[in-house]
Amino acid sequence: MSDTLEPLPPRVPQELIDKIIDDLHDEFKTLKICSLTSRSLLSQSQSHLFSSVHIKNQYFCARFRSLVDVNPRLLEYARELTLQDFFQAQWMGSDSDLSFILTTATSVRSFHICGGFGVSWTNIPQNVQNALFAAFCSPSLNVAVPPVIFGLNMNLKHLILTGLMLDQESRGDLNNEISIDFSRVRTHTLEIWVHQRESFLPVIAQSNSFVSHLRKLVLYYYGDTASLTVPIMKSAFRSLEMMVLRVVPDEYSPNLGFKHDFSLMPKLQHLAFHFMVTFGEPATFTIAIREVIDFFILNPSAFGLKRFDIQFIPNWSPYYVPATTWNQVLNIIGQISHWNTLDELLSTSGHNVCIVLGIIEGNYSRLRYSGLPYLHDWRGEIREKSHAWHDVIHAQMPLASQCGALTTDVILVED
Repeated sequence: MSDTLEPLPPRVPQELIDKIIDDLHDEFKTLKICSLTSRSLLSQSQSHLFSSVHIKNQYFCARFRSLVDVNPRLLEYARELTLQDFFQAQWMGSDSDLSFILTTATSVRSFHICGGFGVSWTNIPQNVQNALFAAFCSPSLNVAVPPVIFGLNMNLKHLILTGLMLDQESRGDLNNEISIDFSRVRTHTLEIWVHQRESFLPVIAQSNSFVSHLRKLVLYYYGDTASLTVPIMKSAFRSLEMMVLRVVPDEYSPNLGFKHDFSLMPKLQHLAFHFMVTFGEPATFTIAIREVIDFFILNPSAFGLKRFDIQFIPNWSPYYVPATTWNQVLNIIGQISHWNTLDELLSTSGHNVCIVLGIIEGNYSRLRYSGLPYLHDWRGEIREKSHAWHDVIHAQMPLASQCGALTTDVILVED
């Protein structure tokens, strides 16, 4: 093919050629012709032709693999990958081509598994299972899966659904209880953050869904996910023992505004608020405490629980960290004006209140610290920080401290 592709005259800048091809990004037939016309048009045309790859069975998967073997750059162009009718018989059997594509297509940012239900998870080859699980766990991917994933026979300790979407076309399967047995999935802990609230409501609503057997819930309380809180609590009211709400305090968009009767949840004893706080902005600490107070005012039945945790975790960007020292954080905590109100609310006997500071422990070398001299200050002796944190929190909550209900801790959390 290379002998038949002649470059355009050099007087035409390559940047202009690429821009013209970009303007044709949705003209599939034209792009195919351009890719066969000249070497100057080939690469940019292929970057659009293969930006979205749809594979509907093993035959087409093998064909795409053969193209990739000839030109590995094709996988670099792929941004969206779709497996059509994946849980059907035509996909089953040994398939090294699919596992190769899944593990090699590292540029993919949107992964869709669409439609159908005809086989069980155990019929999927192990190498493909491993590749699919790796894709599901990838933080760089938006993953859309068919609802049948919740009908597979799986017994899990911790199910993490973060950044996950249900395939729109096959969502209708949720209304067909004959084809999907939602009781086959079991998980002790569900950690959830989703893009589309509507796609998960039918899963939660199913009476035999895995949600109804949860013992621990970790919910990212922002965006669409926040509105799933009460539906999940209602579904798991017989089994839920602990609930963790991860919140980003926001002055302009108050959180924790839901109401629920906690007395209807006989096994729930432990409620934790994990606030992702910007340490360089003292107001976020005040907002966090105020939101806890507002939550208890809205939900007096929550006082029937045995334990409450309030944890502050630094919301540090991978690219920028405010220059805030450890001592500055202690000073900020001491200046919060709402401690007295919280102390009065939580000092009732029978409660255990734990105020925790989480310190990020991870790959500091990849963070671009504006306050680099303070790095050693945050990575210092954890025991010393624990004592200082204990003193400042107990000074702010004397009632809870005197009745023995208050504990504190400083912990390392993963980056």
